[in-house]
Parts: sequence; structure tokens; C-alpha cells
Amino acid sequence: MHGSIRHCSRTALSRRAARGFSLVELLVVIAVIGLLIAAIVGVANVAIHNQKVRNTRAIMKNVTLALDQFKEEDPLRLVYNGKNPTFGPYPPYQLANAPDTANQNSLVYNLEGNPPGPLGNLLANRFGRDFLNNDRPPIALVDIDRADRQRTNDDIRALYTYLKILMPSALAQVPDSALKPLNPQYHEFVNPTGDTSNRQAEQRILGIHDAWGVPLDYLLYVKLEWRIRPDPNTGTEVPGVKIVDRVPVLRSRGISRDVYDVQQQALQNNEQPVVDASKWIFSAAFPSPPASPPNMNFWEDGIFDGDQDDNGWARAVGLAEDYSYVPGPNDGTPP
Repeated sequence: MHGSIRHCSRTALSRRAARGFSLVELLVVIAVIGLLIAAIVGVANVAIHNQKVRNTRAIMKNVTLALDQFKEEDPLRLVYNGKNPTFGPYPPYQLANAPDTANQNSLVYNLEGNPPGPLGNLLANRFGRDFLNNDRPPIALVDIDRADRQRTNDDIRALYTYLKILMPSALAQVPDSALKPLNPQYHEFVNPTGDTSNRQAEQRILGIHDAWGVPLDYLLYVKLEWRIRPDPNTGTEVPGVKIVDRVPVLRSRGISRDVYDVQQQALQNNEQPVVDASKWIFSAAFPSPPASPPNMNFWEDGIFDGDQDDNGWARAVGLAEDYSYVPGPNDGTPP
């Protein structure tokens, strides 16, 4: 009897094998294979993303070491780290909302003061003052093509240029793979020797990029403290807010180069690109406590009231962030 049942089962299996799978069975197999492939691809994409995050943080760490070296040497101490420090011992950069520095209760004014001329804060003019003590671009040392009107990377362009000219040894800590031209179509260079007859000494201005090949952003966290301070115009002692500490920070957008290029194209078309702040990666956590003045737009325009309520930390937003501000816990602002 049992032998007869086994014989029937084998016969049924043989008949099924002979006629093949039904259409429903075939679709089920295809669906299962599709789910397996999707799961494998998803796991692979997550692994690749996590590896890029680790690589980006490694790049940021090396740049932070370069900034630490710059701070120790403080080559711009007579300009930015004197009696009334602005950027302190760190390389300066192009601030958002500059050159409008008229409001003394603003981060821009407190970091920049009131430089001469309506374009005094622009990067070319800053290079002229810092390297040649005048307001002209220092062609012998650095030349940036003014045809690039977008200038959305002036923060990282400034960081590379100050390091390259004032402390080139610090850049040796940054991997070569992270150093790439920002705008290959434009002519811009540094010449650390300052020798205009030695054209071979000219080198392209490079940006420092993350693991996705997207330029990093460079900015400062700054600490505001209400105290009695000298009025910058009269010199008399008056109460007000002063920047008493600062932390250099690098930001990666955490997006692919393709997505970044789409955002840049939107800017060129005078459109507002879509930005996901949840992907942002910072080299340093935002310090506590955050400044929380009554101005609800403080985190965007940097305007405070100038009283005891302004104490705390804020982000001195760079020009590259002028279009990408999104409030939230991931971008260094209170939730």
C-alpha cells in the first residue's frame, strides 16, 4: 500500500515536471526574485552611502587638523584677531547677507565690522586687503574670475586660498582626491610665491570636496555674549552683544553630484532648489545653549536685539547657504 502511494506521488511530480510551471507559479517565482534583488540593491546602496559618510567625515577630520594648525600659527592675527576680533584665528569667508553690515545687531556686522566700500566684503576685495593691504585683487598671489557671478562656493574657495598662500603645509593633510577645481570653465589661480614672472608657480584654486564629489561648505559657530564693550564708532563703553568664541565647521550636503548639479542649475535659472537638510553632515556638533533672541527670523537673517536674551551660540551662515537654509534640528538650529 505504502509503496503504491509513493509510486503515485512520484508519478504526479513527474507529470508536473513534464508540463512545467503554471503561469501563476512562474509569476510568484519572478516576484520573489524581484524582492530579493530589491533587498540586495537596497542593502548595497545603504552600505555605499554609509561608506561615503565615513569617507566624508575622514576628509572633514583632515581639514579640521589643517584649521587647527592655522589657528596655532594665526597668520592673520593683525587683521582678524586683534583687540576687536572678528573671524578670530580662523580663515575668513564670504558671509550671507554681506556686504550689508549697517545693522550693528547682526552677526555680519559683528564678524565683519564695517569695511570700506559697498563691495568691501566680497572675496576679491578681501584678498586685496589681507594680502596686499589695499582693496584690489592681488593678481600676484591670487586671481579669481569675476565672470563667475554665482559665487556659491566662496566659503570653501576662501578656505583653500588662505591655506594655500599662508600655510600650504596644512593642506598636505587633506587627501588629493578631495581637492578638485570648483569651476573648471573659469580662470582662477593662486601663486604662493607672489612672483608674477614665474608662471609655472601658478596653481588652480581648488575646492575641498566630500566623498560624493560635492564641494564642502565652511562656516563658523559663534558664541554671543551680552557685555559692556567699546562702541566700534565712538570707542565709548556701551552694553551690547559681542562674539566671544567660535568653532570652525565643515558641512557636507550628503547628496550625489548629480543632485548637486541640478541644484546649481536651478540657481543659474534664478530658481529656488529643493534642499533636504536631513542629509546634511557637520564636522562638529552644534554647541549648547543656542542663542534664542525674540527675532523669529534670527536663524535666517542673523539679526538680534542686543540684550541679555541674545546669549548663546549661532551659525555664522556662509554665502553658499544663502539659498539652502532650512530650519530644523539637523542644521545646527533649535527644533
